[in-house]
Amino acid sequence: ILAEEGVPILQIVWARLSFGALVTLPLALHKVGVAGLLPRRPLYHGLRAGFLALATFSFFSALTYLPIADALAIFFIQPLIVTVLSAFVLKERVGPRRWAAVAIGFVGTLIIIRPGLQDFNPGMALAFASGTCMALYMLITRKLARAEAALMTTFHTSLLGAAMMSACLPFLWQAPDAPQWGLLLLLAGIAVFGHFLIARAYTMAEAS
Repeated sequence: ILAEEGVPILQIVWARLSFGALVTLPLALHKVGVAGLLPRRPLYHGLRAGFLALATFSFFSALTYLPIADALAIFFIQPLIVTVLSAFVLKERVGPRRWAAVAIGFVGTLIIIRPGLQDFNPGMALAFASGTCMALYMLITRKLARAEAALMTTFHTSLLGAAMMSACLPFLWQAPDAPQWGLLLLLAGIAVFGHFLIARAYTMAEAS
């Protein structure tokens, strides 16, 4: 809706991350106080924020070329990549049933994309890039989940991502109207809660 109304996609990504940081700031202060707000692993959080921003931007851009169902179907290459890389990067055990699921899922993605059988659509490449970036984001999330609370991971990633995206604002800012501000805040709230649940899940289960 926001993109269709002309709000720049980078501005939507900035709002998602900035409002996410503001929403989680009081909770982070309550949990660790002012002294604990600086990330202990800034490199990991910076990479996580970068991959999240890229994934969000790529997916929103894909929606300008594809119906949401097609974009999501291609985006869901993400859990397949997570499963494959978890065996090599995180040294988690991936059994034969999971490998079989990865193979079947990859075939499904190829059926949707149909390489060589249809005209190239930039939305397909963008959705695929989004799924790949999100998979890398998930792997870093799992890495951080072993040592950091889900709330702090969510806050630090939103904070660093907002700082990165703020550099783009002077070149593209368009003042949203009141309903658009409401949608941006709603988007951030849903996204933050969802990503908090992901980080929380990774404290209890393997990435694959």
